[in-house]
Amino acid sequence: MLKAWHLPVAPFIQEQQERLLITLWLRGNDLPRRVTLRAEEDNEELSLPMHRLRKAPHPGVVAWRGEINLAHGQPRRRYSFKLLWADRQMWFTPQGFNRFPPARLEQFAIDLPDSGPQWVADQVFIKSS
Repeated sequence: MLKAWHLPVAPFIQEQQERLLITLWLRGNDLPRRVTLRAEEDNEELSLPMHRLRKAPHPGVVAWRGEINLAHGQPRRRYSFKLLWADRQMWFTPQGFNRFPPARLEQFAIDLPDSGPQWVADQVFIKSS
């Protein structure tokens, strides 16, 4: 039986400069050969490679890590994991495992701090003399 762990919080999410590092933990007898990170940038679907980490976070657990570029796109980052075997594929989302790609709102989501455009503060918070 395959088990997976991921939440959009530390230690599964780390922000480094203009990159968001995303980690998935897996345990089981039949682990996938490859894992990709399915993400979006300005409503365009991306398939980003993930690499298997050499060090196990816990005994019997395998960690895979990928990254999303934060320099482009909207502040809300949606993503899911695509697990690949030689003869099949599966997706992992907050709802668990599925044989079909998830809908947009069924994916993991994280909102990064966004200060908004510079003009907003000038228009909303006008100083009175």
